[in-house]
Amino acid sequence: ALPILQGVGNTLEALMSENTKLRDAHTGLCSEVSIAEKTEGTCLYSSNKHAETTVWSVADGARKNLIARVEELTGEREALKREVESLQQNLVRCEAKIREGDQELLRTCEELEEIGR
Repeated sequence: ALPILQGVGNTLEALMSENTKLRDAHTGLCSEVSIAEKTEGTCLYSSNKHAETTVWSVADGARKNLIARVEELTGEREALKREVESLQQNLVRCEAKIREGDQELLRTCEELEEIGR
C-alpha cells in the first residue's frame, strides 16, 4: 500500500505546484485588469475555487485507486485462501501416507525380529 500512497503524494505535490503556478498567473492577470474592473475577492475566490477543485480531483482519483487496489487485494486473498485449503488437503493426504508407511515399516521390523529369533 505504501507505493500507492507515495504515488498519490507525488501526484498531489505536482498538482499543488501546478496550482501555485496557476494562482500566480491568475493573480498576475488580476493585477493587469484595471482597478475599476477587478475586486480582489473575486480573484481570490476564483483561485481558491480552482485549488478546491484540484484537491477534490486528486482525492477522488486517490479514492478510486485505493478502491481498485482493495478489489485487487481481495481477489488475491481469495486465491490464496483456495491455495491454502488445497495445500492443507495435500498435507492431510501426505500425513496419512506417512502413517501408513510407518505402520508398514513397524510390521516389517517385527517380522524381521521374529525371523531372527
